[in-house]
Amino acid sequence: MVPTIVPVLFPCLHTIVSLPQTYGNYLRTKALSIVYSCTSMLGTMSGAYKAETTALMAQMLKPWMDQFSVILQQPVQPEDPDDWSMRMEVLKCLNQFVQNFPSLTENEFMVIVGPFWQTFVTSLKVYVQSSIEGEENPYDGRYDSDGAERSLDSFVIQVILWWHL
Repeated sequence: MVPTIVPVLFPCLHTIVSLPQTYGNYLRTKALSIVYSCTSMLGTMSGAYKAETTALMAQMLKPWMDQFSVILQQPVQPEDPDDWSMRMEVLKCLNQFVQNFPSLTENEFMVIVGPFWQTFVTSLKVYVQSSIEGEENPYDGRYDSDGAERSLDSFVIQVILWWHL
């Protein structure tokens, strides 16, 4: 089912993610969450259907990597949990791409390095301000409608985990 739906679904999801002036960060995050789930499922299937899943992802990887680069390039905002959640989903998607389709992501990986560094540096500033200097973070302990945590701490943990890839 997933290999059948991905070629139709991914372009629609890409449209949502790539139009911040039309779609808010919350909806864009939900679209990325679907990309993550589908990529995870394709990764699971790649054991038995490696050629098919690789061929499927090969045509879709570049537009997603370019869009992830655009998202990660923007400075992290200190009081925007929707932005943190979206970046966290981007990092989770990247993790799935790298783990499940390493030969495909190898060529596209350089487009992410600079923008990821921008996210790392600006999130560090926000984290120091909030957690180390002790400024109150009104977003701690918040969850979205699906139960996913929307805190700066969970975002920073995801950034650090991704750094270790």
